Amino acid sequence: MHNPDQTRQPNQPKQTSKLNPASQPSHEIIQINPALNMRYSQILLDHPSYNPPHWHESIEIIYIYEGSLLSIVGDKQDKLLSNDFCIVDRNVVHATYTSENIKYLLIQIPYVFLKQYVPDMDRTRIPYVCSNAQNQIAHQVEMSALLNKLYLLCQKYSDAEIHVYEHRNINRNNSQSTNNTEAPRPQKGYKLTYYSLLFPFLDILFRNYSTLISEEEAINSQKYMERLACIADYVDEHYKEPITLQQGAGLLALNPEYFSRFFKKYMGVTFMDYVYAIRLKAAAHEILNTDLTIQTIMENNGFTNPKHFNKIFFEKYGVTASVFRKNQRKDNATERL
Repeated sequence: MHNPDQTRQPNQPKQTSKLNPASQPSHEIIQINPALNMRYSQILLDHPSYNPPHWHESIEIIYIYEGSLLSIVGDKQDKLLSNDFCIVDRNVVHATYTSENIKYLLIQIPYVFLKQYVPDMDRTRIPYVCSNAQNQIAHQVEMSALLNKLYLLCQKYSDAEIHVYEHRNINRNNSQSTNNTEAPRPQKGYKLTYYSLLFPFLDILFRNYSTLISEEEAINSQKYMERLACIADYVDEHYKEPITLQQGAGLLALNPEYFSRFFKKYMGVTFMDYVYAIRLKAAAHEILNTDLTIQTIMENNGFTNPKHFNKIFFEKYGVTASVFRKNQRKDNATERL
């Protein structure tokens, strides 16, 4: 059992008097396209996936080309289908579930990029924007059309210049099968084409949806994100070990009751549910990419109760862990025929 007295005690968050968003923690590591100074990715998945609550110092844009995705921000849950999109502001905690056989566009635009073009970017906020059948928004048609063109551009020039994440045809040696289809090489003007589509989209977004908060609000927000980053980093490092609510509270020198309310308010889930979500994501990855038994994978990732593991796995993926693996092997065998 991990001894709480031996838990690493981080420094207390600094009570900054001046806002410095560029130095804020970024819990999720963003894969930046150096040519564009942001992430621009076509995501192709052939299995359900779950991304636990997280945040980053980038505005995130998701556009669904095929399939479905459930976006969770705070207490809002929105299902996105083909041609739907959502926009999540920087440092806003969010989570996603995706369906099988989904294709979507993911753009993550860092604060440092936007700072060049948006006055008062330090205090500018974009409320959560979701455009689907239940949420008809102004400029929806125009914004969807621009995102569709951005997706097709990414699809057309998909290679090392424009990132494509594809997860299909997995074999049991932890590698991916080779795709024999050679993608066309980007033309020299693809960056101009990209920016010619992105900037009109951002112009609509900031002109019609952005708001300004006070400097005090921005400083407090930074303080809370620093605290959450401390907790998230600890869980990422120790999720395979026993972790308790008391340990989480100890990291911030808070009593467990106050810590529990604080964490639920800003992360949208309880502390222990967050720990289970991180463990579950790691376990699902091993189920897809190794031949280890489900029992071994469960134990490798910090789960001690098979009944509880099976329950939350089914809640997140809609099938048991064994069926999840069986379906993938069946699909991959079919692909090889």
